[in-house]
Amino acid sequence: MSTIDRREVLKRAAHAMGYTLSAATLANLAGCAKEPVKLVDAKGDTISEAPASKYAILTQLHADTIYALNDVIIPSGATPGANDIDAIAYLDSFVSIVYDAKKQANFINGLDFLITDVKDAYKKNYADLTEAEKVAYLTVLEEEVFEGKAENQTGKHHFYRQFKGMLLNTYYQSRVVGEEILAYDPVPGQQIGCYDYDGKSWSL
Repeated sequence: MSTIDRREVLKRAAHAMGYTLSAATLANLAGCAKEPVKLVDAKGDTISEAPASKYAILTQLHADTIYALNDVIIPSGATPGANDIDAIAYLDSFVSIVYDAKKQANFINGLDFLITDVKDAYKKNYADLTEAEKVAYLTVLEEEVFEGKAENQTGKHHFYRQFKGMLLNTYYQSRVVGEEILAYDPVPGQQIGCYDYDGKSWSL
């Protein structure tokens, strides 16, 4: 039987567990990678521009777009926002480590669809829109994706559905949210069968 390395074992385990790798695990795995991820299409040809040096798979434009999307979907306020927990770094690690080349290409191509759509509509990138324009664009996209108001689902719709699910999972699995927003007790006491619900979901 052929052998596989530690990264491959954890990647397969992530598939089996529904992609529930922690941020710490992904950070450790990312340290094993010596070179940025190379994206290829179905023919094996390299696609997209070189990733930004800070990220494994995202270009600077990709990173700027996701950062701006994060800030609208889960903004900072009374509670930490998605960018406060550095969700973009987790997403970049997740896609570059867990996804195979085809899924990586689908993710990036979908993001490019969204970037192009915004540019066609506003003549500028999503990160450069006003706050009102950002909210307006996402409001329409949300209705098209989750309320079926688009006659045809395109690459931007498929990307946004996938991306938002990943972002929400990343946010609620983070240490900051688990300890500061969700109900948290690192050393629980005895098992109590009947307990008054306090309105918060438990992180542990």
